[in-house]
Amino acid sequence: MSRTELAVVVIIVILIGSFLSIGVSRARIAAQKMSSQNNLKQIGLAVHNFESTYKKIPSGCDENANHGWLTSIFPYMEASAWYSNVDFDIAWEHPLNHHQFSISIPSYCLPGHAERFTQEGYGITDYQANPALMHKGSKVKFNELSSGLSNIWLAGEISSDQKPFGYPFNWRELNQPINSGPGSFGAWADGANFVLADGSIKFMPNNIDTLALQQFSASAPLPDKSLYESPERKFSLTTKQRSNSICFSDREEKTRSKGGPGFSQVWLDDDNSPKFIDFASGLIEVEKVVRKYPQAKTLRIPYPGSSQELELICSLKELGTLSLMSQAEYSNKSQRTQIEVNELLEGLTKLPRLKYLKLKASDEDLRLIKERLPNCEVVLSSNAGP
Repeated sequence: MSRTELAVVVIIVILIGSFLSIGVSRARIAAQKMSSQNNLKQIGLAVHNFESTYKKIPSGCDENANHGWLTSIFPYMEASAWYSNVDFDIAWEHPLNHHQFSISIPSYCLPGHAERFTQEGYGITDYQANPALMHKGSKVKFNELSSGLSNIWLAGEISSDQKPFGYPFNWRELNQPINSGPGSFGAWADGANFVLADGSIKFMPNNIDTLALQQFSASAPLPDKSLYESPERKFSLTTKQRSNSICFSDREEKTRSKGGPGFSQVWLDDDNSPKFIDFASGLIEVEKVVRKYPQAKTLRIPYPGSSQELELICSLKELGTLSLMSQAEYSNKSQRTQIEVNELLEGLTKLPRLKYLKLKASDEDLRLIKERLPNCEVVLSSNAGP
């Protein structure tokens, strides 16, 4: 074979390889687009199921801006114990909730997007809501939308300026061309998918006519600006998950497990230091876990029933946040005794770093707590949902 013939063969092989590579890349992107469309369909269905249950579309966030709409619809997205472990008495990024939002939920992320966490460790979302339908304290009903559900967008894909999925302000206006930079919608080179209020999916190309985009954007009127203004807060993204959990039961230990009834969890930071211990119901050996992780900073545990249990709590000298579950909060409903408030406070005064205390307390108990722990913020349990 001459050099010329060999060169021709090499060029043909290179061209075939290039075409195959392009074909594979296009097939991969097409599959990712379809997967994202399925995510949006799930979101749309979850919003409809929420509206059917509560007779309103989920609020963009509650009046106190503690939790957002993606948290509210989660029970209609996945059959998981995650939602029941979120503490709705306090904000999403309070130390008692931090670990709950330090996970990635695939249904809230664009397929192929590797950066699924913020530098603080929170899992992010690549979908943002229509602020005309979901804003602070909103109570919109589908039957109030006079433009028709098939003409109103509910949520869409983004690829910049992502927020944690637990962030209360996960909405943005559709007031920029698709894929025109930070603050715009867009996820693919040629456009973005949106889920409409009727649950269908609509693809909006980059080159859509400006008037058509404006009509699509304005299909439902925006409320007063004060109800959908968002704080100027930026989050840096990373591929690295900052925390993992170890689950314990009365018989076994499982790494990176979702846990469940009867399981308790220890959340470890990326340097394997314990940052949160959550005892599900007192079914396991509390002493085993506390002695193994004496540097834990956050603890959720049943209200102590004896001096020995209180002593174990007070052995965590780095403890800054303590949540004491009431009888009604136990997953194990068996009755148990509880020590007196005075004895509890006597023990807790030995925790030099204690900053937050959550428990169910009477007005008199609250007065005693504030008197004995003046530098500790007290959060009262309401056992309420969002």
